[in-house]
Amino acid sequence: MPSNHSPRITDPAIAPSKFKNFKSIALLVLTSGFSVFAIFFGAGNLVFPINVGIESGTSWEWGMLGLLISDPGVPLLGMFALYFFDGDYRDFLKPLGKYACFILPLLILSLIGPFGVIPRCITVAYGSFVLIAPETPQWLFNAISILVIASLFIRSKEIVGLIGSILTPVLLISLIFILYQGIAGSTPPDHAHIHLDRNALFNGLAQGYQTMDLMGSIFLSILIIDHIQRSFKRMRLNYAKKQLTTIHLEPSHSSTLIAMTLGMGLLGLIYAGLVYLGAAYKDVLIAHPQEMAIGVIAHETLGRHAGTVVCLAVALTCLTTALAVTAVCVQYIREVLTPSKPLRKRYCVAIILAISFPISLGGFKAIASTLGPLLEIIYPALILHTLLVLTAQLSKVQIAPKVYQAFFVVGCLLQLGYWAL
Repeated sequence: MPSNHSPRITDPAIAPSKFKNFKSIALLVLTSGFSVFAIFFGAGNLVFPINVGIESGTSWEWGMLGLLISDPGVPLLGMFALYFFDGDYRDFLKPLGKYACFILPLLILSLIGPFGVIPRCITVAYGSFVLIAPETPQWLFNAISILVIASLFIRSKEIVGLIGSILTPVLLISLIFILYQGIAGSTPPDHAHIHLDRNALFNGLAQGYQTMDLMGSIFLSILIIDHIQRSFKRMRLNYAKKQLTTIHLEPSHSSTLIAMTLGMGLLGLIYAGLVYLGAAYKDVLIAHPQEMAIGVIAHETLGRHAGTVVCLAVALTCLTTALAVTAVCVQYIREVLTPSKPLRKRYCVAIILAISFPISLGGFKAIASTLGPLLEIIYPALILHTLLVLTAQLSKVQIAPKVYQAFFVVGCLLQLGYWAL
């Protein structure tokens, strides 16, 4: 907590600079919100919403609702939960016990890192790049992508700043252009029936699991929170831990929450557009691999200009997510796996990307089918844990660790029971 003598933004002593501080804060919120969007909008986020539109058919609106609940709805709750712990996933998982606190982060970071998200990013990027250069071997493209990710990570001192201020604006412009042209050039799909279509709704929920964004929120929230903390320190403003129930939040706290909401709101809007495109172009898309879906849509609507635009959008999408995930994995290796003598960052990056490269050659469908069963078991349990943490923090009620552990086990058993049926 700040001391009684600490200056506040409303103090008369700093009143002349109030407007300047407001502009700085507004810019910080905007770029941080952009970073949230770009970090979470990875390769799978370009593919799964389109799949929802294709598979939901005339009930695409129910599929969209299911998707928006599981992503970005659930990951946003995850970010809010991590906010209470300043982004520290160890405090968030602590009620589950010391063994879970070691095993779960290792398992989840493996899935959202070298064994899942990073290879998937590279695979989807290749699926669009072949629109420009169809003769390019996949191994060559993947190897170059690995080198680009490593080079940008090692050379960049501020990952969130790089993503929010430079990469994301270009990414958003590219995506909006594709969505606008796709929607304008399509025949509107049939609307969903008034009655609930459970199959479409649950399909949307399941596709949202595949994005792994709740898992991402547990480990990636610290990038945003830490970035805003450091930015406020540079602006000589106070950052003190507060609760969501506080009526008057410090600027740093409200900035963090607004940035999180802004980023996830943008994510939801892009998802809605992609689901619509999947439903509108389903007859064309069924014959193509999943990772080429956005490229096929752009080709249908943009013609010969499609290759360049799509390649730019997809490459930026994959690059921003891969950079953020690599940063978190490097931090985990240095702080948890090699705490006494932290491994140098360049060696950590080399290990992570060396694992990612051969897996990326397996293709999007193979990666997704491997991750699917694991995600369906862990995801419901993580959702229950997140809701329980939020309930405890907002109500200020102490919940025994055994209750958290029981809810987590129940979440896993629910999915296993569903499979049995």
